[in-house]
Amino acid sequence: MTANDFREIELSKLKPNPWNPRSDEDFRGSDFEELVSSVRAKGILSPILVRPIKNYYEIIFGERRFRASCVVAKENGGMATATIPAMVREMSDDDAFDACLIENLQRKDLTELQEANTFKTWVDRRAKKDRKADVIQDLAERTGKGARYIRRRIAILALPPEVLKAWDKGEITIGHCEQLTRLTDKKQILDYLSNCTDRWEPLKVSELRDEIDSLAVPMKKPWFDMAKAGCNTCQKNTDVQRELLFGDEMEQKRFGSCLDPQCYERRQREALVAGWDEKFRKKWGTNGFRFERDFQSITEWGKFNGKRGANWKDVAEKCLSCEHFITILETSGIPAWEQACADIACYQKLKKPVQPSRQQRSSSPDRVAPDSSGDSFPQAPLTEAPGRVENPAPRASWHGRHFREEFFKEILPSWISNLEPDSDRCLRIVLAGILNSNFSALEYFRKMEMTSARPSRYGRYHFEAADWKFIEGMDGAALRTSLKALGGYIAMQTDKTSHETRCAIAAHLGIDLARDWRINQDYLDKKTKAEILAFGEQLGIFADPKAEAFLKNVLGKRKFSALKKSELDRVILESGVDLTGKVPAEILGMNVDRGMHDELDRCPRDANGLCGYMRRRTCPHQGEMLCCEECPDHPDTYIGDGYECSGACPVPNGAAVCRVCGCTDEYGCDGGCSWVEENLCSACQGKEDVNSPK
Repeated sequence: MTANDFREIELSKLKPNPWNPRSDEDFRGSDFEELVSSVRAKGILSPILVRPIKNYYEIIFGERRFRASCVVAKENGGMATATIPAMVREMSDDDAFDACLIENLQRKDLTELQEANTFKTWVDRRAKKDRKADVIQDLAERTGKGARYIRRRIAILALPPEVLKAWDKGEITIGHCEQLTRLTDKKQILDYLSNCTDRWEPLKVSELRDEIDSLAVPMKKPWFDMAKAGCNTCQKNTDVQRELLFGDEMEQKRFGSCLDPQCYERRQREALVAGWDEKFRKKWGTNGFRFERDFQSITEWGKFNGKRGANWKDVAEKCLSCEHFITILETSGIPAWEQACADIACYQKLKKPVQPSRQQRSSSPDRVAPDSSGDSFPQAPLTEAPGRVENPAPRASWHGRHFREEFFKEILPSWISNLEPDSDRCLRIVLAGILNSNFSALEYFRKMEMTSARPSRYGRYHFEAADWKFIEGMDGAALRTSLKALGGYIAMQTDKTSHETRCAIAAHLGIDLARDWRINQDYLDKKTKAEILAFGEQLGIFADPKAEAFLKNVLGKRKFSALKKSELDRVILESGVDLTGKVPAEILGMNVDRGMHDELDRCPRDANGLCGYMRRRTCPHQGEMLCCEECPDHPDTYIGDGYECSGACPVPNGAAVCRVCGCTDEYGCDGGCSWVEENLCSACQGKEDVNSPK
């Protein structure tokens, strides 16, 4: 036997190999039935690859063709004498394993779950044979896929079966799965899965990411050695997740975070207890520590002045030796309060230091004292008048603020309504209103290069005086630039602006999806071969002479249906076909099942003069060809409420169409049939429906 020996092999002597990633679902359904019909009509045109194993042959690839041949053989008397063309090749187990899995990975019709399982199978087997090799990098080079891409998909397989099933059924996306890999608790994962598959308000990937981020503890101040504890390589460390799995898709923060708060806190406790007497007692001057989460509320402990100089109670002499005189820590390790009392009943008995009067705090008669309500609204100087007592403190501290607010409620709307709409003052009010009501927009504004506003520590989540002061200093051009930038930012906020609103905004700006959208590689990557063939035919891409020339001269093929998915991508993007106006129905936002003209009252033409809004309907004269319901050239294509074809369908692009199976000379019976009549192919000769119109 030669290295490559072509022969006809009996079906009964063939066996599938155990490494094929395909499932039983791949060997039934409409796609498989189409393959069976093709084998029934023309036989197997391309040989399968096998290797000899003792008294039988093992299939390396071509199992779908083998199974389709078995179906046809059983219809024709059994498999005893039925054969299939095969290329026989001597191969070791390793070579056969590689050939089977790598060949399947290069096909585009594997599901995402099948692809992930194939990655894992290959990596696990290779890792056992060579434990020192970087098998994932090796696989990445063999398949042309990134190492991080492969790691992420292998990591998904560790999720509970319920998640993998939902992923395979399309109930959640791979983005949801990747975020769930950041968790380890099964109950927590399934709870989030339930939220992601909620019928009414399913969690988006970005929302799931934010919720998981909120579980993490920032590792700002670890009091233990993170390297010795294994944190620097732990999969629950967000820095590790970013490096190994998510790359630039995961936001780089100043501090990494730990998605196992209990573990991080336990290590913090152990380090603090071990080093308390030697290090931490001197640092904070207290007799112990507790974490904030040890208390149900901040009202369960009291604050002392301590090193922060806050206006709280002073430490009494007896406190210095009390076990309740402690430091309160955040789980991150940063002190929430350096000196505090954990015995709130005892703390409340301590006296607060006497506060100096306003007059004592005033260094001069011209000094302006702050209002007792705590804000900085200007007041008259505190001076003594002859025969009068010094200004007394207000009986109710809230009166000043309250009545100012009442005054503003009454007067501000009328003053603002009198502003010129395009004046700088009006634009400042509008800008302040946007930033005050949208924290994300406020963050975006603060990060813009044009702003130098630096919010205070306690106002960083709110619009504050520093922000307004900056806006006041902006000129008209800067105001308009900021508002325009914020308009674009808010329009793209998925949690603030709906998709429908964005579509309306785009239309308002004159953006026409039918005119301006273009098919690109990212879109094609999300589509199966069958989907590309369908919309390529629908939009007239494959009828373009440039596409046909590319098919024959560059790819060396006769039929588009014989191309691999990657080759179809090349036809669309590299052949030079003008993609202007060639927009799939789903991009135009149309409901294909109810018709495209339910939403649009026009019938635009593409470069070939064909109707720009096509509809897919089963037509007995054209198979799955497309007709346009309201195009003036053939307005009677559909009749009745069910949009059934009336039999008046035109021949698409002037091509011959079989009146029985709907194949054409371009998309017919795998190229194996010929024309016996103008509209009847040889595969359908003798199978005509007598009721079919001629």
